[in-house]
Amino acid sequence: MDYIHEIIRRYFNNRYSKTLETKIQHWLCEDEQVEAKDEELFHCWNEVKANVGNWEMKDSWNRIACRLNFRKTRMIRSKYGYAAVSFLFCILVASVWFWRTGEAVSTQIIATGKGEFKTISLPDGSTVYLSSSSEIIYPKEFNDTVRCVDLKGEAWFDVIHIQNKPFIVKSGCLKAIVIGTVFRACLNFI
Repeated sequence: MDYIHEIIRRYFNNRYSKTLETKIQHWLCEDEQVEAKDEELFHCWNEVKANVGNWEMKDSWNRIACRLNFRKTRMIRSKYGYAAVSFLFCILVASVWFWRTGEAVSTQIIATGKGEFKTISLPDGSTVYLSSSSEIIYPKEFNDTVRCVDLKGEAWFDVIHIQNKPFIVKSGCLKAIVIGTVFRACLNFI
């Protein structure tokens, strides 16, 4: 792993262009060869520590942190932290409101075991053929401007055509939007 040591050593000695520095920063944060990179970073830190007195250690760390943009990351994290807290507060307020008014949307969860298949009729008249080891979550009534279901696994859909009310299947980070058709949706687990 001598090449990792050489890349890191040159990086800390300012021997790369700005563009290449950015690529090296991304490479240092990737999940590949984490142990080797950590070991070489530790080795470089020990070299700095051996060459510099203890009174300069904090200054050395600050220079390394600046080179790796650690301070910028903290600022971004704090912004995301505030956004997350605000979002959670909004969720809490909405939950209390729905709980007090009793207008929360009730959902139906249907799951199949290994080797089991089910046929489900949705509230709009659409039909879902749920495959083995799959799960579908849908509201008991489609009162919204869309008809939305969540799918984990595999299913065959026969969707009733409603022009102004699209049918949405969410499966992991994928989303299929249709008006009315027959199709198969699948989210394979690795």
